[in-house]
Amino acid sequence: MEQHIFHDKVELLYTICFIAPPNKILIKNDHIMIYPGKTEDISDIFTLYKEVAAQPGFLARLEGEIDLDYIRDNISSSISHGLCLIARDNTSNKIIAEIHGYTTDIYCFSHVIGGLTIAVSPNHQGQGFGYKVFNQFIEQIKTAKPKITRIELMVRASNSRATKLYEKLGFHIEGQLKNRILNLDGSKEDDLMMAIEL
Repeated sequence: MEQHIFHDKVELLYTICFIAPPNKILIKNDHIMIYPGKTEDISDIFTLYKEVAAQPGFLARLEGEIDLDYIRDNISSSISHGLCLIARDNTSNKIIAEIHGYTTDIYCFSHVIGGLTIAVSPNHQGQGFGYKVFNQFIEQIKTAKPKITRIELMVRASNSRATKLYEKLGFHIEGQLKNRILNLDGSKEDDLMMAIEL
């Protein structure tokens, strides 16, 4: 679907491929369903992010740095210029995982999905849900957004479990930013730049 965006009275043609209809369920089994995120999910995504951020090191932001505006802005950008996928538990109806990323309106980066964040409920980590939702994210980008040829993310060097997950999905470490992360105890650690070419 093509949409015209007007910026400073200059008409830019920006192709936005809506990955799947908002009510389409991509995966459903006895435990979870994975589907494209909608604005109606923002409150539940906020709850998930607060839960994950309560454990320092899983997200860049601390629990007190996450508010509804932050969630709303990122999810809205992902819905309109990228992709947001949600994994919801069939029994509790809670969101147990969410992933989102988006492109910018800068032409030279228009082939790149960035701003990527994945959050998995602490009670559901290590059970393969992060892999399932991230793998589906990559497959949806490949299928419905052929102009996107690269996905980028950042991960703190100490998060070896996340790094292994990303490598299993095909990501490679492309760089290392020294002492970029300031931890709560005052120590610093490196931030790894990872990417996958589609």
